[in-house]
Amino acid sequence: MKQKFDRETFRERLSAHLGIGETLEAFGWGTIGMKNVIIGATDQRLILEYVTIGFKTKDIQSIPYDSLEGVEARKGDSTIPGWAKINLQLAAMSAFTTSLVLKRIGEPPFHVLFRPMPRMGDNRGAAVEIGRIVTEARPEIATEVSYSSVGEGGKKAGCIRALRWGVIGGIVCAIPLGIVLGDPAGFATGFFTGALIVGILSFFWPMLTRGFTGRG
Repeated sequence: MKQKFDRETFRERLSAHLGIGETLEAFGWGTIGMKNVIIGATDQRLILEYVTIGFKTKDIQSIPYDSLEGVEARKGDSTIPGWAKINLQLAAMSAFTTSLVLKRIGEPPFHVLFRPMPRMGDNRGAAVEIGRIVTEARPEIATEVSYSSVGEGGKKAGCIRALRWGVIGGIVCAIPLGIVLGDPAGFATGFFTGALIVGILSFFWPMLTRGFTGRG
């Protein structure tokens, strides 16, 4: 029998993990980095069921509300900093998504991204609904989660980090290329190439790792 992938099926999956007297208030199908997750908000906790592409259960996690220090529902993809959305493709993708940013005590925040899904109702709006349930259970919880858009300290620190790593990358590349070519121009070419590549990568690295892992 072919398995159905619709809202009621996911409701039943999450309901199977409820404790005695516990009720499922809101849920959705999202991603944390590259991982698919069905996330439900009960009156007591969040239930995260990580699933494969075929929707087989990989792992189940429970996050009691009292273990959270912050929750924020945002429009768009929270793993992409605002300045990067000048790219039209990123801006268009972000317009059709919402994000739930969760911060556990003593841990970096993680991002759950929700997109419109067939037969899942308003799956895009799940971030707002789940965020509402958490804040109703924990009225004192922070509703803004701070995290850097380009690593610690934001854009300025990102530029400084890119400059620092660019110099290191330039030196590392300049020495072998200069020795191989036996010419001062080889040192200059190696330094420029290494500085450019490593500097650019180090500037975007926090954003790339956040998008891949969903954390940070």
